[in-house]
Amino acid sequence: RSHRIPGAKLIPLPQLAGHYQELDPTKPTLVVCEHGMRSLRACSFLGSKGFSRLYNMVGGMSEYLGRQEGESAK
Repeated sequence: RSHRIPGAKLIPLPQLAGHYQELDPTKPTLVVCEHGMRSLRACSFLGSKGFSRLYNMVGGMSEYLGRQEGESAK
C-alpha cells in the first residue's frame, strides 16, 4: 500500500486487459507507474478501448513529490 498516490486504483499492466472495465472511460484518468514507460503502454491500451481523457505522469512515481499512501497529511 505504500508508494502509491492516495485514492489511486492499482491495476498492474499485465492485469489491465482483464480489469480496465473497473475504470470510467468518461472521466479523466491519470496513469502512473514507477518511471512512466509502462503507464505509456497502459495509456495506449486504454485509448484503444475508448478512453479519451488519459494522462501519463512523466517520470512516474520516481519523480512524484506528493503525499503517498500511508503517509499522514502535512
